[in-house]
Amino acid sequence: MQGLLDRAVVEYSRALERLPDDVRLLNRAAWILATSRDDAVRDGARARALAERAVQLTFEKDAESLDLLGAALAETGAFEDARRVTREAVEIARGTADRGFVEQLQERLKTYERGKPFRDPTG
Repeated sequence: MQGLLDRAVVEYSRALERLPDDVRLLNRAAWILATSRDDAVRDGARARALAERAVQLTFEKDAESLDLLGAALAETGAFEDARRVTREAVEIARGTADRGFVEQLQERLKTYERGKPFRDPTG
């Protein structure tokens, strides 16, 4: 929230040492590592590993975890996989009442279709 994303990644990493299967922690760390506007903070390979673990723990049924995996895949240049995973996230999210999230996913999908990684405008 304060824009100290590098510090946030350190804190999430420490928390994950104690709680390695905490999906919320995995997702937050992966999001920052995949989507930060700061080149020094982004680490697509690490984001991908964290997001893949979250997807595994949620049995590929959690739209947020799939979204984060899509962002990490795009950050590593795997746009075809990013599109596939994000489409899966859209389908799952459509089953919820959160239309705003569905719209966000669709916008990210368009970004990946253009061959671009997503950058979080807030960080």
